[in-house]
Amino acid sequence: MSRVSVHRFGALVACAALCIGALSAPAAFAVPIGSSNTPVLYPGTTVKTGQVVTLTAGDTACIGADGAKAILTPGGGAATNLIDSSGNFTVTFAFTAAGPVTVTTVCYGPGYYGTAFDVLVSFPSVTVTVLQPTAKAASKALTYSATVMQTITGTGFTPGKWVNLTLNSTPVNMGNKPVPASGTVTWTFKLSDPLNTGSTANALTPGPHSGVLTELNSDDPSIADMTGIKLTAPFTVNAPSATSGSPGMPRLGSDVV
Repeated sequence: MSRVSVHRFGALVACAALCIGALSAPAAFAVPIGSSNTPVLYPGTTVKTGQVVTLTAGDTACIGADGAKAILTPGGGAATNLIDSSGNFTVTFAFTAAGPVTVTTVCYGPGYYGTAFDVLVSFPSVTVTVLQPTAKAASKALTYSATVMQTITGTGFTPGKWVNLTLNSTPVNMGNKPVPASGTVTWTFKLSDPLNTGSTANALTPGPHSGVLTELNSDDPSIADMTGIKLTAPFTVNAPSATSGSPGMPRLGSDVV
């Protein structure tokens, strides 16, 4: 069998084994992301920097190969020399560059130095969109009072997913919000009563704090799957001056729990 026919056969085998769902879907690899095994990396799929991908592929022409690799352009990639007796392999990598990124997977033979003629099988390439999520506190430093507000904003999250905000240092879970089409989620809260309960028990007293935004892996917000992408927005709360006073400020060690 010629090299060209091997490549074509390899692409058909890979798609038959790995493509998911509709026949109209573009030929591409099914790439499980996280623990949910979805989405697949079809052209135009949106992922994020730092997102870990486990890609499984295979072809009989890869049997006995020296190794396999996922090549990210731009962004490097990852390789493995663990190819089973059926020619299947798994490569795990993370996206590091934002923007359009092309993922090409190959298995290669002896003497591979990155040149095409040493490639045994080159599977179909897929170009995806890689977002660079951000988290930001509207104010990097605030002076404590009963009425001062803070805003935490996250951008670049996956529309349709849910994002949780937890305030530290003493953890205050601000709950989950659905991600709209814009990919941006925002929380605005009082330093003295972030949960708006009428109590200062969870007040953000003077000192360093942060808002940690986590995109939930589960599509069900009632499932507390906090293993997804995390972003941190640091900020500082300053004590009010001795002359200004702050009647709404909780007494450290008594009202704060």
